[in-house]
Amino acid sequence: TVSVSHSEAILPMIHQVVEDQRFNLKELDALAVGVGPGSFTGVRIGCATIKGLAQVLEKPILPLSSLKALALSGAADLKNWPVAMLNAYQGQVFVGWRSHDSQFCEEAMTAQSWCETYLKEFSKAAKVRFCGTGAELYWDQIVTAAQKQGVGLEPLELCAETLYVSPEGLVRVVEHERQHSSLVHYLQLQAYYMRPSEAERKLDSKTGVAK
Repeated sequence: TVSVSHSEAILPMIHQVVEDQRFNLKELDALAVGVGPGSFTGVRIGCATIKGLAQVLEKPILPLSSLKALALSGAADLKNWPVAMLNAYQGQVFVGWRSHDSQFCEEAMTAQSWCETYLKEFSKAAKVRFCGTGAELYWDQIVTAAQKQGVGLEPLELCAETLYVSPEGLVRVVEHERQHSSLVHYLQLQAYYMRPSEAERKLDSKTGVAK
C-alpha cells in the first residue's frame, strides 16, 4: 500500500522495478502507457510521466486503451473477449467491447443502455462475459435488462476475478497493440478522457458552453 499520492509514488515505483529487474531504461525499444478512459487525474499523471521519460530517453510511446487492457485481462481465449466496464460514476460506465467484425468499440453510457442496444445480438452467438468494476457495480441493471429482452440469465457471466487490469492483461494488450497500432512521438501522445470532467461540466454550465 502506498501512503502518498500517485504523482509522488509513480517515479519511485518505476525506479524500484528497474532496480529489481536489473535493466537499463535506455535498453527499451519503446514505452507504453494507458491513455484512458479512467480517472482524469490518474490518466493525466500517467501520460505526463511517460512523456517526460520518452523525451529524456528519446523513445517512442505505445498508447494503450485502459478498457482493452481490462478486456484482455479476462480473455484467456483471445477469440472470446469479455465486455469491459469501468465505473465512470454519475451512473455511467466506460464500456469497451469487441464487435463481430473484430473492431474494439468504446463508449461512456449506462450499463442498462449498453445492454438494451447490444446485448441481444451478442447473446445469439455465445455466452456474454462481463468484467470490471462497472460490471460488478451495475450487475443488477445488466440482469434486469437481459430479462426484459428475453435473453435470460443463462448467457450472462460476471468475471468476478477480473475487476482490474492484470499483469497478464498488460502483456496481452501490449502484444496486441504492437501488431495493430502505431508508436507515437511524445509530442503526439494524447489522453483519451471520453467525456468532459466534472469540473469542466460545472464550468460549462456557468458559462453556457455546451460540449
